[in-house]
Amino acid sequence: MNKHVLLPNGVGMPQLGLGLSHRGGVSYSHEAVVYALKHCGVRLLDTAERYGNMAKLPAAIEESGVDPAEVFITTKLYPNNYTRVHSSFEEDRRQINKDVIDLFLLHTPECGIGLGNKELRLQAWRELERLYDRGQCRAIGVSNFMEKHLIELLDQCSVKPMVDQCEFHPFQTQITLRKFCSEENIVFQGYSPLSKGDVIHNRTIQEIAVKYNRTPAQVAIKWSLQHEYVTIPKSTKPERVKENCNVFNFELNDSDMMRVAQLHDGRHVSWDPTGVI
Repeated sequence: MNKHVLLPNGVGMPQLGLGLSHRGGVSYSHEAVVYALKHCGVRLLDTAERYGNMAKLPAAIEESGVDPAEVFITTKLYPNNYTRVHSSFEEDRRQINKDVIDLFLLHTPECGIGLGNKELRLQAWRELERLYDRGQCRAIGVSNFMEKHLIELLDQCSVKPMVDQCEFHPFQTQITLRKFCSEENIVFQGYSPLSKGDVIHNRTIQEIAVKYNRTPAQVAIKWSLQHEYVTIPKSTKPERVKENCNVFNFELNDSDMMRVAQLHDGRHVSWDPTGVI
C-alpha cells in the first residue's frame, strides 16, 4: 500500500508516484497512467510545463475512475517562464483542470534569460510564495537545487521550499544535499531511481534481487523508499508500472541497504546542476 510523506506544512504527499515523459509528450502513455491509477494505487503524478503532457492528464484520471481529488499532481515552472509566473500557473491549472495545484516547483536553478540566475530565481520564488499565500498551491518547492542554491533562497524567502526534487539513485546518493534538506526541514524527493536503466545491469543489485526474489528495478525503488523519500520512477508500459509499484511487501535489511549505497560513484544520468551559479 502506498505510504505518504508529510510535508512541513502538514500536507500529505504519496511516497511513490509515476514520473511522466520529459520529451515534449511524445513518450506519454495514456494507457500507463490509467493503469497506474486504476490498478496500482498510484496517487502521485509528476509532470512539468516542459513535458507537454499536462492537458492529457484529466482524461486519464477520468478513465481510471479515481476521484480527481485523490490524485496529487506535481508540476514545474519552466525556466523561460520565471518572468511570467502567474500567467504560466493559470495555464497549468487550466490544463490540469484543478483549481488548486498540489505541488508547484521551480524546475531548475538555471534560468537562462533576463536577470542573473540568483536574482531571477528569487523573483520567481516570491511569485510562488504569493500563489501559496493565496491558497492556489497546497505546497511549493524547487527541483535540481543544490545546497548553495537553497542557502541563497533560504536567506531571502518568506516561505521555505517544502520539497527539493533531485536526481537520486544508487550511483548518485546526494549525501550532502540530503543532510542539508533534513536539517532545514525540506522534504527530499528523488527522480531517476532506476538511473535510466543502469541499475538493472549492476551485478550487486542483481544479486540482491535474487536474494529477495525481486527484480533489480524493485530493489532500487525499495532502496529509495526505505530512505523515507518520495520517488517517481518513469515507465510508459503497464507491465513495468506494475513491477515498479509492487514494492511494499518486502524490506531490504541494513546490510543490503549499505551494499546498495556503496555503489555511489557520482555519475549523473540526468544533468548536473552543481555548476549553476
